[in-house]
Amino acid sequence: MKQTMQRGFTLIELLVVIAIIGILASVVLTSLSTARTEANIAAAQSTLRGVQPEAIICINNGDDLNSPDSTSAVCSGAENWPGLPNGWSYGALGTGSSCTEDLTVADGSVEYCANDGTNEVVCTESSCSQT
Repeated sequence: MKQTMQRGFTLIELLVVIAIIGILASVVLTSLSTARTEANIAAAQSTLRGVQPEAIICINNGDDLNSPDSTSAVCSGAENWPGLPNGWSYGALGTGSSCTEDLTVADGSVEYCANDGTNEVVCTESSCSQT
């Protein structure tokens, strides 16, 4: 008797490999989503830290801070407000430490924030933190 040699993979073997690849892909996509969120938070912190010295100079010169957007200057004669990551917006700390109010200066100190509806970065003259 002659034995015939079969080549290739069975349907079950192919389905198992496809299932494993699908599971690995879902894990990778979840990790990328988390990394993207963390990167946007870090970018917002960096932006707020960068605009803080300019805002303090404006206050020390007695200038009012303009409403923050990328097309207007921080104050008269200053650089434009830097852009935040997509979906983020500037604000000021309101009641209950929420980032909902327009940017204001209280008692000569700068406290402001940025948020995307879910995450929030708060900066004072001494530090920036995620809340």
